[in-house]
Amino acid sequence: RVTCVTAGQGGGKTLGGYYWELANLRAFPGESHLIGFPDYGLLQRVILNQPDPERQTIVEFLRSMGEHPHTHIQERRIRCDSGQIFFASGEDLVGWEGAHVKTAWLDEFDLMPLEAYKRAMERTRMRQGFVLLTGTPRLVKWVGKELRPLWERSDPFVRRVQFPSTANPRYSLEALEEARHLLPAWEFKRLYLGELAAQEGG
Repeated sequence: RVTCVTAGQGGGKTLGGYYWELANLRAFPGESHLIGFPDYGLLQRVILNQPDPERQTIVEFLRSMGEHPHTHIQERRIRCDSGQIFFASGEDLVGWEGAHVKTAWLDEFDLMPLEAYKRAMERTRMRQGFVLLTGTPRLVKWVGKELRPLWERSDPFVRRVQFPSTANPRYSLEALEEARHLLPAWEFKRLYLGELAAQEGG
């Protein structure tokens, strides 16, 4: 029911989220889905108006996959051939009320409050749906307390996937090595290996 992806920055977790959304649109035709971001500013930059010319927006991605997406900015949703995707902000949890969706994807989950995760679980429960959490664990916060005990005891409802920045074949090994020498070990593990590493000193 819950997949938690902790990844190094630049490793490709957002593109993985795009493919997850597409797979669910097609697996559950006619259903609604939700994408949550820490704030609408990040949502606009990463998903709708991507500043990186080498990275597609989700609209461009869905179009390239034959979904014919129609963006409704005021309603914060995209209507596709197979279903619709709503967007939500961790800053506006009231806006999540009333939405019953098959899937919820929380990107940059470590920057979102625990309440956003709880809302995602609530919003998908009636549809027996699924939740995807993706992020580089800059801040561990609630993830270590709420989810780590579940995947450590092999709970059948929680799966964890971890990969480093170098999972992206275009990631610069020189930049990785420079970061390894400049950062404290715990911070390097979080930012580039996707580990929920504890800070030195506890």
